[in-house]
Amino acid sequence: MKSLGFIVMLILANTGWLRADENWALTRDEVTSFKRKLQTIGSALGNPPTGYEREKEEFELPTEYNPGDNPGKYFPQIATMRLRYGGGTGRIGQQAGEQSQDNQKALMEAMSAGDYEKVSQIQQKMAQQMSQTQQAGMESARKPVVNMTVTLNASPGEGIDPDNILFQRPGVIAIKYPHPEGNSQQGRVGVYLDPVALKNSSSVSTLNLRSETSNRKTAVVNAVIEMSGPMELIQAWAARFVTSTMLSQIDR
Repeated sequence: MKSLGFIVMLILANTGWLRADENWALTRDEVTSFKRKLQTIGSALGNPPTGYEREKEEFELPTEYNPGDNPGKYFPQIATMRLRYGGGTGRIGQQAGEQSQDNQKALMEAMSAGDYEKVSQIQQKMAQQMSQTQQAGMESARKPVVNMTVTLNASPGEGIDPDNILFQRPGVIAIKYPHPEGNSQQGRVGVYLDPVALKNSSSVSTLNLRSETSNRKTAVVNAVIEMSGPMELIQAWAARFVTSTMLSQIDR
């Protein structure tokens, strides 16, 4: 007599719940498709504010697709790019390290050759560079960090406070989220893009972006950009986004 566990496993397999034999992996080209769209949207962010530079860039890309209930239909897959902007503290430190190595090498060569005049010149150069590096490091450290996340196929679903709308145009709406305690250095801005759900962005009251299945594994039905940092700075930056380029990466 077959055990109950065996019978349950057989039923699950016959009803499609066990699909271990199915390969849901995306191809490398399909994964690349998501990354290229993220990178194109990233280029449409424009140049960072004066004194800022991109310090970090990370991607979280899907490697599997999620089939829908009907044959040939697929749920949209989430893909994310995380960016950090600051005054370039890491770059300044790296450059200082490289300069130090070069100077040490030149110093040893001059000492080996008995060229003490050159030794003195190199030491003066090292002192000057160290002073410049310290000054640059202090200036970069004073800049508040701006973090940014670009997400494809997001599902925000939250209500819209009309008083917090930063700007809106067909397919796009930007909303500001001031810090609850009034901290001007810790505000947030969200830019939501969906050429279908936000076609009449001036009339929507909820961020119900598209999430339905499509006939493409790599479909992108919406994009969301979330920024955090000094409120005045990130609002001005968001207003400079080239949203037409961003919308061109979204399927209609």
